[in-house]
Amino acid sequence: MQFREVGHRVQCYVAWYDSASRRTRQRMIYSFSKAAPKKPSSGDLRPDFGTLEQRRKWAGTICMEIFTRAVRQGAADPASLPSKLNDIAMTVVMQFQTAPPPFTPQQVEHMRTSIRPLAQLLGIRVYNSEAKDSQHAEDRNRTE
Repeated sequence: MQFREVGHRVQCYVAWYDSASRRTRQRMIYSFSKAAPKKPSSGDLRPDFGTLEQRRKWAGTICMEIFTRAVRQGAADPASLPSKLNDIAMTVVMQFQTAPPPFTPQQVEHMRTSIRPLAQLLGIRVYNSEAKDSQHAEDRNRTE
């Protein structure tokens, strides 16, 4: 497998033999953002190319490449994570302070679901937004 950096993305290519031309060719099966890579499953790879077993193997190779890149960038160093988390959190907070915030409702929900497991591990009480809304309604009804 070959990885090529193109702009802010990394493209993943596999080689295959073209018997008609008697040459080895390459086909892109996946690409990921350098800034926020998403680890693929075999279902995320190009579905019209390779067997299911090949796609599983390729997905594993891509995951290892993502991990290797994270280690090189220091993202896997536990000592650097609190500082990086603080930087990201402050950037998001500053974006929310602009009018209007530049996030779509889907992006906001993605941030909520991403932060819940970490918040729970840190001992921060996390509420489901629907449960929180119903709890506020119950509290209002009790006080009225």
